[in-house]
Amino acid sequence: MTNNTNKVQFFTLLFGVLLLVSSCDMFKPARDTEKDKVYKDSEDLGEIKGTRVYNPVTGEWETVQEVTTKLDTVEWTSLPPNKFLPITSDEEFTEIPTVPNIGGNGSILKGSYDITMMLPFNAQYGADKKLDKRSKWAVNFYAGSRMALDALREEGLNLRVEVLDTRGSESRVNSFLASNEAVQNADAIVGPYRRNNINKVVEWAKKNGPVIVSPFSASMQMTSDNPNYLQVNPSIQTHCEAIMEHAMKKYDVNDMVIVARDEADERSLATYMQKAKVKLSPVMDTASIRQYLVKEESADFHEMQLQSYVNSGQTTVFLVPSYKSETFVYAFLRKLAIGKKADDRIIVYGLPTWQNFGRIDFDYYENLNVHVSSGSFVDSYNPEVRLFKKKYFERFKIAPEDEAVLGYDVTMFTGRMLQKYGTKFPLSLDQEEAKYLQSSMLFAPVLNNPTFNDNDVNRVDYFENKYVHILKFDNYYFQPAD
Repeated sequence: MTNNTNKVQFFTLLFGVLLLVSSCDMFKPARDTEKDKVYKDSEDLGEIKGTRVYNPVTGEWETVQEVTTKLDTVEWTSLPPNKFLPITSDEEFTEIPTVPNIGGNGSILKGSYDITMMLPFNAQYGADKKLDKRSKWAVNFYAGSRMALDALREEGLNLRVEVLDTRGSESRVNSFLASNEAVQNADAIVGPYRRNNINKVVEWAKKNGPVIVSPFSASMQMTSDNPNYLQVNPSIQTHCEAIMEHAMKKYDVNDMVIVARDEADERSLATYMQKAKVKLSPVMDTASIRQYLVKEESADFHEMQLQSYVNSGQTTVFLVPSYKSETFVYAFLRKLAIGKKADDRIIVYGLPTWQNFGRIDFDYYENLNVHVSSGSFVDSYNPEVRLFKKKYFERFKIAPEDEAVLGYDVTMFTGRMLQKYGTKFPLSLDQEEAKYLQSSMLFAPVLNNPTFNDNDVNRVDYFENKYVHILKFDNYYFQPAD
């Protein structure tokens, strides 16, 4: 197996840069400074606490102060190509004959496969020689992929992998699609990242045939009539459905309340939850769950009236499909905490971004039994995870980021599915539910805007990973819920 990287000498340098910038926290959701600020009014919402992290040495949660000093700038340095050669595997690629049309679905079972990765390393630099900070996650993803390629080789897979730097450029992606040999010959393409670039690659693949494995996008209705497109990251609708499914297994729907801001996005998410409730009901129950929409003109959220929705002395389950405004979530939790009586049992369900909120006192999460949905969860006590982290550190001399674990999982999944089912492996994914380091891969067909009059029962617009973790904040950290 050879990993011909098409003049990617820059990877060696990027791994060195990774060591310097690993502590940078560049991937948390951007905050809307106008909409997501703490408003002041006649009622004091109280202090929003700073970011807290767990210190394994002291065994305590500690507040981390924001760094305000100027950070050092990482600069490129040109290195002699004869000293830092392209990354390649240790063994030669062996061409093995193919077996056509397995399973009657047009899939070809081959002895060797071509995978092309399209990632925004942003390796070019200008006169200032400054490294684009967005390349960090791409390097992490690729490092995890390298670990997976070694593991797949040990499993006997014969893969040829090409890595292309999209630089996040639409024109560059267009050029690759038009004339790049690695793209033209690919059995599977992993990436790219940006929505516009994904759309270009996906539409090209509809005509040209390779499987597109998208590790990052959670966009809905990205394509249509395209069973070659696999979306690894569950959509926001899938998150809402997973929350409702977990809540309905544990609690009575009559004890549930949906609370959201009265704006378009959150009203849509509330609708997803209401539809999921009808779909999951054991009998055709079309009654809606109680719903409370907080008016946008009450931007400081002081006027929220939650006590009338609380079942005094009993269980109340709040479903909160809000992911943008930390201020709203904070105000909501604080209102609940202030009004909560000793014999009230409050359960709250939220969305994945709540894990990244850094200004909310974790006591609210703990005392209000906060649950969140998540597309991934890395169990540090899992022996396989511990082994991966150990090998990764031994190889790169740095602890793996979440993107590295994702890169490992996506590459392992893609390689194994090609070997097992051939070039049309998405059509066989109904037979698979494999668990990987950060999540399971449970793909299901998606049909955009289905109607009762749709006569083509076999039509698939794309495949989406439907596996969503439900995590509970317990003992001051998020862990899998029962």
